Amino acid sequence: MSSKEQLLQRIVDLSSNIEQHQDIIRTLQIRRSDARRALNALSDPVARLPVEVASDIFRLCVPDDQEYAQPDHRMAPLLLLRVCHQWRAIALARSALWATIELDMSRVEQAKQLTSWLDRAGNHPLSLCLHNFLKHENHTNMKQRWCQLRTLELQNCPIDRPFRDMLPSATCLHTLKLFPTSSYSTFADLIKTLRCVPSIVHLVLGFVVVEDSDEEPLDGFLTLPSLRHLYLGRSDQAPCTTQLLKHLTLPVLEDLYIPEFDISEDALMAFLARSSPPLRSLHIAADSLEEMQNEYLRLVPSLRDLTLECRSYSYAFSSCRKIVDFLPNLRHLTVLECFLYEYRQLTMVLAEHPLDHPLSSLRVVFPYESSIRVPAKEHLVTLRQLAQDRRLFIHVGPKELNYVTSQE
Repeated sequence: MSSKEQLLQRIVDLSSNIEQHQDIIRTLQIRRSDARRALNALSDPVARLPVEVASDIFRLCVPDDQEYAQPDHRMAPLLLLRVCHQWRAIALARSALWATIELDMSRVEQAKQLTSWLDRAGNHPLSLCLHNFLKHENHTNMKQRWCQLRTLELQNCPIDRPFRDMLPSATCLHTLKLFPTSSYSTFADLIKTLRCVPSIVHLVLGFVVVEDSDEEPLDGFLTLPSLRHLYLGRSDQAPCTTQLLKHLTLPVLEDLYIPEFDISEDALMAFLARSSPPLRSLHIAADSLEEMQNEYLRLVPSLRDLTLECRSYSYAFSSCRKIVDFLPNLRHLTVLECFLYEYRQLTMVLAEHPLDHPLSSLRVVFPYESSIRVPAKEHLVTLRQLAQDRRLFIHVGPKELNYVTSQE
């Protein structure tokens, strides 16, 4: 029987042999991983591409139907980090992948991602959509990044002083989209906010109303010398009051979207006369304009695209007749939500339309309802002939169905 000392020495020798074999195993595992990576490099087309090309492909992996990237591990860019080490390295090196994100700051797990996400963006210009922005402490930590902001969209965020105090730091801000809560934001807050972004180019506003208690006086007009695109509300949000136009001068405005109209034609004309903008596109809710004479159109002869939301076919027809006199450069006329059943009257209006006018498309889009009356065959024949003679695209019917071109 072995002595105690011999047994202890045997244990030491065996332990040493085990460690040596473990070192050999670790070395073999590393070599196996290297071989696998080499095999992947031969079979993976992305791995054979220059890093710049691969990173451009990764940028295209972000869903193009989303304006902002989502913090979802099932979608790019986070999904790209989980494929392999090489893909992860490429994705992390592509700052543009991380320059856009939509986050709900009231959700702790999302708010925590903001810092690391923006760190990956480096110095790239940022496009952010933040919900409940001021409800998380990270909003103060983010102030150093505001100089990189190019697009900022805020949902459910009051536009009061804490927010306005941060805006002057956003010196490169191009696009601002505000959808504040009506219970915390007033019309005066909105004007004060706009004074903080005098160089803004693209502005989208929604869910801002003039409240009875909102009596703070507003002196003079606010001029935004760079603003080219103004959208007062959008289809999936409550509209913004057009009372705002009474206080603005927009000398370079090109696109104006007004889904709800709550000022007089005189006020609209005063805004257009004061601004004298090179307006190219106008989308306006016309239900409340039926008694107007469309005189405001005389002030925007540069208009190329006109969209009217109007249920009255008589108002729509009167607009069609006046475009020749008022809008010599109009290319596209669209009438939305119109209950048009006087097809004969439409053909008469088109027949009177001068051949030398540049109008190239007319769309009369019905709300999709079962009660829609399909044009009679003789009216369709006339409309098709007019479209051919005048080289004019004509759409009559619901958005998904054009009776003029349909063969049914």
